[in-house]
Amino acid sequence: MKSYRTCVDDAMERSSQARQKSHPSGYLAAARLLEKCEAALGPEAKTIATEERMRAYALGIINYLKAGDTATARKNLDIFRKTFGEYDLGLPGGGSFVDTVEVLTGGKSDDHPFESAMLDVNEDLRREVQRIRFWKRN
Repeated sequence: MKSYRTCVDDAMERSSQARQKSHPSGYLAAARLLEKCEAALGPEAKTIATEERMRAYALGIINYLKAGDTATARKNLDIFRKTFGEYDLGLPGGGSFVDTVEVLTGGKSDDHPFESAMLDVNEDLRREVQRIRFWKRN
């Protein structure tokens, strides 16, 4: 677990540098490193530090989004769900991590406004999705 934490710290540093320099490639490198950190854990370590691992894997998904790789973010969201089951993370601005990434990656269709109304996403994101839906149809 010690090597996992070192690996995550390195990825966090890369993510921070990418934010400071506004480099999408830095986000991509950090996301890939976070993915490797999780993959390197042995089967016995997969049951410990669940929330810590969830946060690190979620950051990897967000970094893929920031790098513009929505397909990999979507794929990793599916892995996140399989790995952590029904667990979810709350975002600082309000809303569910899983639902928010679902919307951002296009996993939820905007054809059904009642379905999207049930998602636990930030109000700003909800309004933006409604605005896009309106302009697609009008």
